[in-house]
Formats: sequence, C-alpha cells, structure tokens
Amino acid sequence: MSTPPQVPDGSAADGCAEARAAVEERCAESHQATASHEAAVERVRDLRRDLVAAEHRLDEATAADDPELRAAEKAAARDTYQMARTMAETDEQVQEATAAWAKATDHVNRTASLRRRELAKAKAAATTVEGVLHDAEREEQKSRLLSDQAEAACLDARVRLAACEEDAQAPESAQAADVFEPHANTGGHAVAMQDASAGAPLVIESIVTGDRVALELTAARIAEHTGRSPAEEQLLLQELLDAVVSSAAEDGYLVFDQSNHFWAGLSFEEARDVIDALARLGFVFEPAEGWHSGRAPVASDLSMALAYAGLDARNMRELPTAEELAELPASIGGDARAVLAARAPELTVDNIVHALGRRANALEQLWNEWGQVRLILLSDRHTLGSVEG
Repeated sequence: MSTPPQVPDGSAADGCAEARAAVEERCAESHQATASHEAAVERVRDLRRDLVAAEHRLDEATAADDPELRAAEKAAARDTYQMARTMAETDEQVQEATAAWAKATDHVNRTASLRRRELAKAKAAATTVEGVLHDAEREEQKSRLLSDQAEAACLDARVRLAACEEDAQAPESAQAADVFEPHANTGGHAVAMQDASAGAPLVIESIVTGDRVALELTAARIAEHTGRSPAEEQLLLQELLDAVVSSAAEDGYLVFDQSNHFWAGLSFEEARDVIDALARLGFVFEPAEGWHSGRAPVASDLSMALAYAGLDARNMRELPTAEELAELPASIGGDARAVLAARAPELTVDNIVHALGRRANALEQLWNEWGQVRLILLSDRHTLGSVEG
C-alpha cells in the first residue's frame, strides 16, 4: 500500500495540495503495478518448476521406450525359450516352452505400446507447459514494463511535490542546495565537506559521520512538520542511514579501519582490490552482518586474493589469523559520504532513490515528505542547536 504523504502546517500545505494528491494517486498505481508484476514473476517461477518436472518425466519416458531395451527383452525371452526347448523331454514340455515364449513376447509388445503412449503423453505435457510458460514470460515482461513506468511516475510525482514544498518554504535555499564534492585526488572515493568558510558541517554530513545528537535533533525538527513523533522520524532516518551505508558497501565505496594491522599495511586501492578478489572467490562481506552465510576465508583464500590484487602474501609483514579473518568484516564499512557525493550530491529525491535501489522501497514515508526533510538535511549543523539538559 502506498503511504499517503503527511500534510504539513503552513502555506506549503495549501499550495502543494495538488502535487500531494498526485503523489498519492501515482504511488498507489505503482504499488498495484508492482504487486501485479510480482504475481507474474511468481507464476513464471512456478511454471519453470513445472517445466523441469515435465522434462524429467519426458526423459524417463524416452528412456523406457528405448528400442534397444525392447530388443533385449525379446532376446531374453527367446533365449529362455530355446533353453527350455533344448531341455524338454516331451512334446508337452515343448508346447509349454513355446506358449511361455509367446506370452513373454506379447508382454514385451504390450509394454512397448504402453510406453509409447506414456512417451506421447509426456511429450504433449512438456509442450503444453512450455507454451504456457512462453506466454507467461511475455506477460511478465509486459507487467515489468508497466511496473517500471508506474514506479517512474510515482518518483516523478514525489520530485514535483518536493520541489513545490521547498519552493514554498525556502525558494533560495532550494535553488542553492549542494552537499558533497569528491576529492579529485581519490577519484571520488573520499569526499570533502563543503568549504569551511560556509560555516559548520551540513546536517547530513554530521549524521553520516556518526553524530547521534544531530540525528536526534534532526528527527525532532522533521517531526514538527510531519506530525509524527520524533522517535518515528529518528527510526526512519536511521533506516535511511543504514540503507546508504549498505548501498555504499555494495557499490564498492568502502572505508577500512586503519587500526587493523592488515589494512594498515595496504593502500586504499590495494585494500579495495583484496575485497573485490575475495568476493570473486565467493567470500562476500555484508555491513553489520559479517561474511555472507557465515562463510569466512582461510589463509590460502587470502593468499589467492592477494595474488589477484597483485600482491605477494610472502611480502606481507603480518597476515591475519583464522580468528582475525573471521572477524575482518568488522573492520570494513560502507562510505556513506562517498556514495552520496557520487550518486546524490544534491540529495534530490530521484537521485537518492536511484542510489539506494531496492532499499528505497522501505522509506516511502520519508520520500513523501522529502521536500521538508531535504532542506533540514542541507542546513548547517549549528542551526539544530543542542540537546537540552
């Protein structure tokens, strides 16, 4: 279900009512289209499983209808007949052997006929499922296109609402807003704050660098506009921060704890190359989770990763122990500042949603009020004041 945007107090509420209604309508359509696409995807998955099962039955039926198998069964019946006839001492015994052979041959022929029917049924079933799957895949592609279009329309409506609310509250600030500028020397993987002459760090910079007081004060400021509790807003902001950090790590925007002796011996580029090499070997770290599925590398894996990164483990002063390797993800983090600098330097709702990808879906309430949130995040940290008491 789409979350209706909160109506703030003041003139922005009246001036942006149409844009707010458009968000609610477009995003409700997006949710419906997404649900339809998910149902289509699930149907395709089910049909693919059905096709695998049908193909398995077809393979079994084909193997059972093997002409060589029938020939071997008839040959065995004939050999049995010839042996019985050779050992027969009376005409009656010869007749019994002949009757047994005829019966065995008839059984082989009847079984072969049954197997051919089973094979025909298996072929028809596999063909039918394959055709239904083909149609379902086309429907899934159509529904995916409609879902993408509806999602884009929802996001566009949110962009328009944010622009309307920003213009109503602080037109000049909305036009001049700017956040991060990457350091030229590091290709964007380390970022500098805004020019110090502009004053204190921005609120967003304080939050992503761990200023918990700034997080609490920002939540309280946003709550004044939305009508929700500061605790609810703080939870949303924390989810936003976690999503940014996870996206940063996933996209290779990393920070390494230099107090860790292993990372201290490597440059940033070398450390990142080692992590990339470990990932190619199947050892993927997840922020706040550790090694994916608990699968940690051992010394030989690290040596191979170092080699892939152009480094020689023999030249390393001190390599991590098995226990230290298991805990290595604790010394790696996602560089939230860097990913924002690269993907959403002005914190516009469209850019930040695209930067977060699938993680943005859980933050709808925040996007619906982004026109108010963004201006607060782009204000100087000192405008928030401090926690009383």
